[in-house]
Amino acid sequence: METTGSRPAGSRSERLRALRLRSTRRGRLLRALVDLSAAGPSGGDLEAELQRLAERLAAVASLPRVVVFLVDGASGELWPAAAAGVTADQLQALRQDPESPQVVRSRLRAAPVGRRTLQDASSETLVVPLRDADGGWTGMIAADVGELEPDQLVAAAAELIADRCEAQVVRAQLDEVLSRLALVDMETGLINRQGLEDALQRELVRAERNGRPCAVLALRIDPVRAMVGDALAQLRQALGPKLAATLRERLRRGDLPARLDDTTFAALLPETVEAAARVVVDDLRGRLRQLLDSEPDPTQLTVSIGLCCSSGRGSTAAGLLESATTALPAPPTPAAPRLPYA
Repeated sequence: METTGSRPAGSRSERLRALRLRSTRRGRLLRALVDLSAAGPSGGDLEAELQRLAERLAAVASLPRVVVFLVDGASGELWPAAAAGVTADQLQALRQDPESPQVVRSRLRAAPVGRRTLQDASSETLVVPLRDADGGWTGMIAADVGELEPDQLVAAAAELIADRCEAQVVRAQLDEVLSRLALVDMETGLINRQGLEDALQRELVRAERNGRPCAVLALRIDPVRAMVGDALAQLRQALGPKLAATLRERLRRGDLPARLDDTTFAALLPETVEAAARVVVDDLRGRLRQLLDSEPDPTQLTVSIGLCCSSGRGSTAAGLLESATTALPAPPTPAAPRLPYA
């Protein structure tokens, strides 16, 4: 006899299986939340770390697609930096059609799911903003939920991943600042020897490819007469920023001045033939003479200039710098009268 309104056969077992799956998923999420809470930011490459975090979120929360967007500093648009569950073609399409955070926010028809997780009802997407210390958007995590009904645990996992992403972005920004500082002479603001060698190596590759030579000039501050160590150091310290300012004023916009050590400066002149480089050297001689003559005791120091040119073939950055500094005349004898510019 058939009972009216009876449930289809197997519905009880299906419900039990769904409950077991949900319980397993919640247990996996809870374990993942504990692991994520204990883990600190890693020190690897930013995009590689964001990729690892996107894949982790997709795995622990059973999300079919997770994309981590960062705000591009130049354009202000959201750039997909990492993705899980996305094909190469889909990722390329995302990169070809970036949007600004303002546009994304204006389109969201969202309701809060967690502390800061939003669910876009129109696209069944979870959105977790990434923010800086001032509360501004630095990016976002967007995750397709598919048939999943997101709950507080999913939101908590997404927010912990977002916290890790924010920490990675901050670490990458700090690393970039520290890397730049490591290539800068703090006293003058010019790049140091390592920074100049890096730039020069790139320029040599370009010079060899394009057939356009480059030039490197070196400048050295030398004492004309014997001075006490501290007095000499103080004089060079006072003159260093002035010499850096003179180089910036005279050199072209694309030229790159640098400070190699306490007494030696240099400059990279891209796409410059020897004749043009010698014009720069001659002009610098006059400017530097004026600079020294403006000092309280203009007879204490002199500046020498050396020059080296290269077409890029067979040259190295360190070798070209060595040639430029070797072209400097020998320092004057401390007791000798002031020597003319070389």
